Order: sequence, then C-alpha cells, then structure tokens
Amino acid sequence: MSETSLAHAWVQQVTRCADTDLPDYVRRGILSCGDPAGELLGELLVEPDTWHTRVAEHAIVLLGLLRHEPSLQHLSDLLWDEPQYEEEVSAALAAFGDEAIPPLVAHLRHGRTEVLDTLVELAAGKQRSDVREVFEELLESSPEEIAAWLADLADPDLLPSMLRALERLDEHNATLRQPIIDLVDAIDVLGGDAGELGEQKMVTVRAARARWLAEMAAGSRSQKKRRRRR
Repeated sequence: MSETSLAHAWVQQVTRCADTDLPDYVRRGILSCGDPAGELLGELLVEPDTWHTRVAEHAIVLLGLLRHEPSLQHLSDLLWDEPQYEEEVSAALAAFGDEAIPPLVAHLRHGRTEVLDTLVELAAGKQRSDVREVFEELLESSPEEIAAWLADLADPDLLPSMLRALERLDEHNATLRQPIIDLVDAIDVLGGDAGELGEQKMVTVRAARARWLAEMAAGSRSQKKRRRRR
C-alpha cells in the first residue's frame, strides 16, 4: 500500500469517529503517515459536514500533533471562524511554537481579539518586536481591549505605552474601570510605577465600586422585605 493510500485509510478511520473519542491506535496511525495525512485532514476542515460532528475536533488536534505547516494559517483562522473550538485550536497552535505567532499577530492587528489568549500564551516573556508593535498600536487606539493580557505578556518595553494609555482612560466611565485596574496591576507586575496619577484613578475606581456594592446590597434587602410582605 502506498504512503498516500495508507494515509487515506487512517483518515477514513477518523471520519468514523463522528460521535466518539479518537482511539489511540488511530492517532498513532495518523502520526505515522506524516504530511500525507495532514493534507487529507486539512481537506476535512473545509467540508461543511465536518463541523456538525466531532471529526473537526479530531482533525484540529491531529494537525497540531503532526505540526502540519501548510495548515497553520487555516488553524489560526479557526479561532475567529469557529470559536467553539478555541481550546482544541489553541492546543494545536501551541504545538507549532513560535511559528504560530505571526498569523495570530495579523489577526489581532485586524481587530480579532479572540486570538489574545492563544497569542499571549505563545508569546509570553519572549519580548518579540512584532507582538510588541501590535500591542503598542492597541494601547494607543483601544487599550481596554488588551489590558487584561498585559501582565501575562510580560514585556517591560510596553511600559511607556501602558502609562500613556492609563493617563487617557477615564476612571469615571464605568466600562473602563476594570481596564484601569488591569493596567495598574500590569504596570506594577512589570516593575513600573503608575505614580500619583494611577493612585488617583484607583481611588476613584474603588469609590465607585464601593457605591455599586452598597446599591446592590440595598436592592437585595429591599427585595427580601417585599417577599416577606407577600
């Protein structure tokens, strides 16, 4: 049996696991075939019927285990196109290591924040210039979208951009209070100093949170009183 025919036979086994886990012997068979199996698995992911079964899940995982480079762009696209498979796609991309970072950076540059978890996991602590550049752009345009990931990214060279973003964020805007907390925390974790400005903003945020909690508690007590009257 030719290498291609053998790969086809193993991929057929994958398609029979539409509602079940993938047996270890099938996984081993696919991995023994290498790129020919990767090509066939990639073709499965463009078939609409695949997405109604667990075949898509199996194909994604196997492509990561194979480190099938021609499928790398398609896998990164899935974080945007098929978010329900985020866990499987993230694991598959992690297998590629640094090779998976550029397509994820491209997605983030186009506003696809769904890739942030995977990108930061892969790029954390590496202080890559391409990752830093897109984060600097977002800190300038929409820091609230990435504030929660800055501490984990662990790039001290972003501190100047983070401090400028903190200065611009309005602590009186309820939707920006959590990003302000995240920014101040990240600045501290990375060895920076938010200074008096950061402290002033945090005082305002804490006071607003305290008022909100007091209002929620008062509302809860009021509801309990009404229920007792009934």
